Amino acid sequence: MHELKADACLREGRREARPGGSLRAAPPLFACAVQSYDFALAALPAGRGQDATRLRTGLLGALRERRDHGGDVRALNERMIAEAATLRPAAPLVADFYEATGRFGRAMLDRGATRCPELASAARLLDRPPPSELAPSWDGLRHAVAAERGGCA
Repeated sequence: MHELKADACLREGRREARPGGSLRAAPPLFACAVQSYDFALAALPAGRGQDATRLRTGLLGALRERRDHGGDVRALNERMIAEAATLRPAAPLVADFYEATGRFGRAMLDRGATRCPELASAARLLDRPPPSELAPSWDGLRHAVAAERGGCA
């Protein structure tokens, strides 16, 4: 039940975030998706690894959308990095993408000493061929990270 709601909220949020949609409607839908994925993961019986992988992947997508559409950017970056670490044993490339996304987000908020190391970490995570379902986003993030790293010594 929670997974169905989470998927619907994420899908509707993405629809609203596109041109012609209502940008004001998207953030609450992404928040709904995050909360519903959290509930679904909490209710999942032990030993359901494939289900947990699917739910955590959905959660990471919802966290990214929430961050990109008016959420608490710092907290959502940190949560993405933590959730990616949990997902890594089951889906390492997906985990790498979302950890790199969180690290890039962190670097964009910090113009201090940790900025360049965060960008280097993100670049290392993206230095491999992406899974097909993430290819356009992966390549876009890889280019954004490379452009920002140009300012690092």
